[in-house]
Formats: sequence, structure tokens, C-alpha cells
Amino acid sequence: MWGTLHGAIEALARNAAYELGPLRVNAVSPGGIGVHPANRQLIAHPGQPDDVAAMVIALMANPAVTATVVDGGEFLGDPG
Repeated sequence: MWGTLHGAIEALARNAAYELGPLRVNAVSPGGIGVHPANRQLIAHPGQPDDVAAMVIALMANPAVTATVVDGGEFLGDPG
């Protein structure tokens, strides 16, 4: 289910960026915030609210970034 939802968020961001250009459209899908990471999560520590805020600021600060979904690595899958 999460893969389908993430795919829909990514498609929405890309299509909205295409339709609304030159406006920039990005999305943040952080997954579990402030909880212990799941076994499949590829990052070493659980995300915190400040991490999400920093990513939003980074997306807003870079005028070259659009049609991007940041997910914190939760949806990358198992590398092994």
C-alpha cells in the first residue's frame, strides 16, 4: 500500500509541476517521524520534525528544484 501511495504522490508532484510551470512543485513524504525506523528503512536514525523542516527549507531555497519527492529513504526497498 505504501508503494502505491508514494507512487501517487510522486505522480501528483510531477504532473502538477508540468501543468503549473513555471511554478515549482515539490513534495515531502517523510514516513515515520520520531519513531524507531522499520527494518526496511535505509537510514540509521528515525527522522525528527526538524529534519522535515530542514528539507522543506532546502527545497524552497533552491530555485532549480521542481517535480521532486523527498521521502527520507523509506521507500527505496531492500538493497540486499
